[in-house]
Amino acid sequence: MLSDTVIRRLAAREKRYEMHDDAGLSLEVMPTGEKYWRIRISLNGMRVRRTLGKYPTVSLASARRCRDEIRLKVAMGENPFVTISGRPFESVAREWLEVKVFGFVNANLTTRDSRILTTPVTLPQLPF
Repeated sequence: MLSDTVIRRLAAREKRYEMHDDAGLSLEVMPTGEKYWRIRISLNGMRVRRTLGKYPTVSLASARRCRDEIRLKVAMGENPFVTISGRPFESVAREWLEVKVFGFVNANLTTRDSRILTTPVTLPQLPF
């Protein structure tokens, strides 16, 4: 298991490398010297790897707490990565589309073109 002292002493190498903590949590050290917390879990039979944050912004204790919360959600059968700021991913994606894509369409295209591009589309169900 990692300690704060060990983490502070990790130096950059020519290639990135990982130092493993416990239960899927690891710290990836980049050639630039930046350090990122990563977690690997098995979700619906697939191996998933996510970034939890950058060290020292996210401390060792915070990374472990986050890892424990993620593992608890997985154990309860939930997907811990489907929400963004407490909102379902689909609502965030639709909001982004409305602002970025349809806002551009309404401001820059003719009525006929915008009608074609703004026709509702059914998004496929994601496997997780």
